[in-house]
Formats: sequence, C-alpha cells, structure tokens
Amino acid sequence: MLKVLLVDDDEVVIFIHTQIAKLSGLDSEPLMFLNGKLAFDFLSNAKPEEKFLVLLDLNMPVWNGWDFLNAIKTLNFKDNVFVVIVTSSVDKVDIDRSKTYEQVIDYVEKSLNIEKCKKIMSLPQINSFYK
Repeated sequence: MLKVLLVDDDEVVIFIHTQIAKLSGLDSEPLMFLNGKLAFDFLSNAKPEEKFLVLLDLNMPVWNGWDFLNAIKTLNFKDNVFVVIVTSSVDKVDIDRSKTYEQVIDYVEKSLNIEKCKKIMSLPQINSFYK
C-alpha cells in the first residue's frame, strides 16, 4: 500500500487536493502537512517497510520543498519515498533542479485535478500500487 502525504502551506490547497486525491482514487485518507519539516518528521518515525507518495509544494515557510528533498536523502528507506512536486512554479530552473533528486518522479503544475492524479497513478514507479 502506498500512503499519500500532501505537503503545502496553503490550507485551502490542502483541502482541495485532499478531495481530489480521494475522488481520483489516489488515496482515501491522505495525510496533510503544512511544511516540509512536519512531513519529514512524520517520515522519520515511519516503519522502513512503508511506502509513501509525497505531493510536495516548493514554496513554504519553515522548510520548503528543497529542504525536504535534501533531508529525505538521509533516510535509510528513501527508496520507499516517491515525490511528485506540485507547485505553481513553471520556472525551468526549478523543473531542472527537481530532476537532480532521485526521489522526484514527476513535476506537476498546481492545482491538482482528477486527470493529473490519474497521470500520477500511472507513473511506472508507482503504478503497481493502483492495480
């Protein structure tokens, strides 16, 4: 089973993305975090055999998306963490930078919709969780 974590500092976005994740079948009960530090702390206490899909915003207070991505490199089970960046940034610098992180499997422009969630679910790294 793949557990979905929504990481975004905007509570309205979190609410909308939660509803979209449920409707699309991405996850019936996604977990919500308002910054990268809170999400990392949660993952740090997870069981190593658990698998996670993190829908990660880049621009947040406390820890931004880059801080989170740098921190998850230190996890023993980092190969069980799949990240899709979900951001309003369409800056080529951000897109190119995201490709330097092995955990990042896609880069999606906000906001999520059912079609984007279905595309995420079909990504080769995680599609076996949705069959």
